[in-house]
Amino acid sequence: MNENEIMQKLALAWATEVFRKTYLEKLPADCHRLTDSEVSDSLAYFRELYQEALNIYSSYPKHFFED
Repeated sequence: MNENEIMQKLALAWATEVFRKTYLEKLPADCHRLTDSEVSDSLAYFRELYQEALNIYSSYPKHFFED
């Protein structure tokens, strides 16, 4: 696995966990289905989290991602 793949996996894992804790857990208990607008908003939020994580990991020294 190369350094970009490692960064992408780390960013995806981080974004998924943050999204789950900051968005999904705050949905009302009786919410069974999101509206189209909520899906669009949540997708945009997840993309922002993922991009933020990629930017952070991209700033790390390359040797950090070596085996």
